[in-house]
Amino acid sequence: MGRKQERAIKKAFEQDMVSFLKIQHHFFPNLVKALSQVKDPRHQSYTEYDIEEILYTMVLKNIFDLFSMQEMTYQFNQAERVQNVCEILGKSGKEFLPHYVTINDCLKKLNPDELEKVRNKLIGSLIRKRSFEDARFLGKYWPVIVDATGLFYFKEKHCEHCLKKTVNRRTPEEKTYYYHSVLEAKIVLGENLVVSIATEFIENENENVLKQDCERKAFKRLAKKIKESYPRLPICILGDSLYACAPVFQTCEENKWGYLIRYKDGSIPTLAQEYQSILAKGENDCVIRHEEKRTPRKPEEIKKNEIKWVSELMHQETHVYQHFLK
Repeated sequence: MGRKQERAIKKAFEQDMVSFLKIQHHFFPNLVKALSQVKDPRHQSYTEYDIEEILYTMVLKNIFDLFSMQEMTYQFNQAERVQNVCEILGKSGKEFLPHYVTINDCLKKLNPDELEKVRNKLIGSLIRKRSFEDARFLGKYWPVIVDATGLFYFKEKHCEHCLKKTVNRRTPEEKTYYYHSVLEAKIVLGENLVVSIATEFIENENENVLKQDCERKAFKRLAKKIKESYPRLPICILGDSLYACAPVFQTCEENKWGYLIRYKDGSIPTLAQEYQSILAKGENDCVIRHEEKRTPRKPEEIKKNEIKWVSELMHQETHVYQHFLK
């Protein structure tokens, strides 16, 4: 790498740091204090770096989108950068920032609940700032997307909590995969801007379970976390057709949450049949909206949205508003 390229990287790093500090100062002025209140799992007699130094270094790694822990250690442990970070943290006399081995050892011992507490404080700060009020649905509800994502896949069993999936059953190509998944709740703050507010792992309690854990079971645990963390937050749950079931509806009703669940043929046959019957009689409500949509491939096209719905349908003693979007 030439000196010109090194100077360009250094300049970009400094500009990004300034931008981040502006955001931190405006939205999260108590970030360092919140990190310092995390319960440190390490024996204090053998620690060289405080918990906020460990965690803030990791925050910066993610902010600057550094690919690896080794790259983080290389990029941050330059004299000027060490001094700047120490000033932000109110520390002095540090020659280096924490090495990635030190950080990994600490994170292995750290209780994830402690980081969730920090996240809750940051989300609460964002909401209190009222900077994202336009994102509210119907001017009231905060949209919260609930969806699962796979984390790791293994050819052999990784641990007693692994989920498993078998493909091509009873054929020579039959294979079993082991994997870990997580259910995430993300609050929508604007177009292309979502932030995680709660996380629940989908995993078996032990290796001898008769029925695997699933998204719906995890949703019940996730909902409890959300309600405990944000008891008065007006929420509208957004989910795919997997969540079109009575337990999910009832959980939302009990928590006084709104919910918009995508319907797919076969999700709730009895409810769909009732809706179609009412629709055939012309007793439903309907809105037709024309809007102009511009895309790179089609500079101008008129898109027609037709929304039909029936109110006050019942599914296992729970009110459901059936919507169809075309």
